[in-house]
Amino acid sequence: MPCQSNERTRRVISHAIGALLLPWSLAVSQAATAAPAKSSVPSVDQDLLFISFGVLAADSMEGRLAGAPGGARARKYLASMLEQIGVEPLVKGFTMQFSARSRVKEGPTSSPVATQGRPGFMGGVGRQTHTKDSTANFRGIDGANLLAVVRGTEHPQRYIVVSAHYDHLGPGFNGADDNASGTAAILAISEWAHAHPPQNSIIFAFFDAEEEGLLGSRAFFDKLPVPIDSIILDVNLDMVSRNENGELYAAGTFKWHAERPMLDSVAALHLVNLRFGHDSPGVADWSRRSDMAPFDERHIPFVHFGVEEHPDYHRPSDRPEKVQPAFFYHSVLTAAAFIHLADASLDIIAKERHSK
Repeated sequence: MPCQSNERTRRVISHAIGALLLPWSLAVSQAATAAPAKSSVPSVDQDLLFISFGVLAADSMEGRLAGAPGGARARKYLASMLEQIGVEPLVKGFTMQFSARSRVKEGPTSSPVATQGRPGFMGGVGRQTHTKDSTANFRGIDGANLLAVVRGTEHPQRYIVVSAHYDHLGPGFNGADDNASGTAAILAISEWAHAHPPQNSIIFAFFDAEEEGLLGSRAFFDKLPVPIDSIILDVNLDMVSRNENGELYAAGTFKWHAERPMLDSVAALHLVNLRFGHDSPGVADWSRRSDMAPFDERHIPFVHFGVEEHPDYHRPSDRPEKVQPAFFYHSVLTAAAFIHLADASLDIIAKERHSK
């Protein structure tokens, strides 16, 4: 049960952004009613999920740009919530600082080079990936990841990483779906895991500077706080709050087959229309497009939960009022249910992980 100080803080935050959250209140209530009463589905706290989503996607966060005041403001909020939930810092003060040079630059969408490296890009701000020989005009960034851990009751030295990036594109961009949604989701899942300790330890990784070229997740491996062989699985959430067809993708099973039966069991709950794909070469492959990429490069199994790009992707119109509350809530329950199943069957994933 949440502590009283946590409840008081939530009430204060809720009052402060009440105007933003009010249109969601009925839909959130309906989402709870519609959720199947399955014992395998963790009871993720709706209040924490939607309030933190509203805070992170608010105008006051100035687009959560890595290395800028808005990004630091989002980080301070997340660290305070992790403290109140009571999860353990994996590193001092939850914070892993890093310095890096951006790997992307802005470009007009009309430019043919502006969208290189973004298969299926639908518009908005172009993101051009640079090569090692063309870094001079790309900005330096002082970023920081937040790393929390819930220790396992049976295998505390074996880890699942649950990750999401909290940064976005800066002033004028709210980044509601991308990726206030995934960030709020793993914050809420961390609260459930803290109250229901897993068999294996779970690291909750809030990565910075994903939009700048996966800098935070790459820095995680540069300063790895646990042995690399002890990391068995990454579960990454990036854009999970809206889809007109109720479709949420789970990418990763093309390469990592042990995950598929667990995901099939989650799909059978019918929380969302769980789809598979976007993980095979040449077919709109997402494997290098979000923070699961550094894990995959090191032969660590991953499952990436996300929706296909929508017309508001990387546009100022990716605002919190565009969220679909029932779909968002059920997407988070889907990810949480998979994490719960994976934790209970991690030996199977570990066998495949160490066989490659």
